[in-house]
Amino acid sequence: MREFESRCLELKVNSSICDVRNVEALWAALKEVSNRQFCEVWLSSPDGGPALCALINGKAAWLMYLRHDEGDPGYSTRNPDYIGPEDAKIEYRLENG
Repeated sequence: MREFESRCLELKVNSSICDVRNVEALWAALKEVSNRQFCEVWLSSPDGGPALCALINGKAAWLMYLRHDEGDPGYSTRNPDYIGPEDAKIEYRLENG
């Protein structure tokens, strides 16, 4: 069982929040994501450090990495192989509506 650093991480899946201390606990907590059409997932450090976000619609997802809380524009995913229409959109839903 691989432990995370000395502190646990916070996992938020829509409105459910739990602390995870190792990879196995993370995978177990993420199982509910595959059962939903829309999902907002955050994995973050409770001390305001780096955070990962995934907005999911079925098999499509948009990912974002934030280095810190305040004002960080972060990084987000793009598909370099996409060849569809430039104005195509994928619907995502945030937990706060």
